[in-house]
Amino acid sequence: MAVSKTCTKCGKDTTENFEYCGFCGAPLEYIDPQQREPFAGFKLLSNMTGIVRLSQKTYRNIANDSSLLIQSFFVVAFAAVAQGFSSHAKLTHLPLVIAEFVMLWLSWLLLIYVFSILFYPRSTVPKQAWMSFLCVGGFAQSPAIFYILFVPLYWFGFSGQTFLYAISIVIMLLQFAAMILATRSVFVLQALWKTIIIVAVSYIPFIAGQWIISRVEIG
Repeated sequence: MAVSKTCTKCGKDTTENFEYCGFCGAPLEYIDPQQREPFAGFKLLSNMTGIVRLSQKTYRNIANDSSLLIQSFFVVAFAAVAQGFSSHAKLTHLPLVIAEFVMLWLSWLLLIYVFSILFYPRSTVPKQAWMSFLCVGGFAQSPAIFYILFVPLYWFGFSGQTFLYAISIVIMLLQFAAMILATRSVFVLQALWKTIIIVAVSYIPFIAGQWIISRVEIG
């Protein structure tokens, strides 16, 4: 029975007896099937599911791989589109909703970054901290893609506002937890409670902006 190996960079699988990936040239490694990440052969989906599952290994891997920056922007774009459709935005107004989501996301990241720099010694901040944080912070918006679940519910005339609010709260809590892990994967912050405070304070403008977008009748 052939042994499957996985590329350490692009996540492609191969059963060939090679040491390096034929797609990107990165080293191959054997991973126990029971320990394999979901969608291991599709790097983007694998990272997104790892983010939602709050896998610390996934956060560290993304923070240490700046080549995933473009993918992280795609995740933010997907999340913004999902947010736009869930807010009943017309197609002509969707770009505005997406722009608002991206601006709120960037402001959240920037506030966390500034607070982390101010309250922690420079020696604990990596040289490429902003780039790494931008990368993992983008993937940390993966939970927001679940807003797309609201669309079919609207199509079928579902009016259970309590249920929809409950889903929204779960998504927001996942976003909050994801950003805590994203922050800790980049900044060497000794106390978890300090990280939670920094992320929570920075989260206020983001959540307020999202609430305003959801309440405003667009179009």
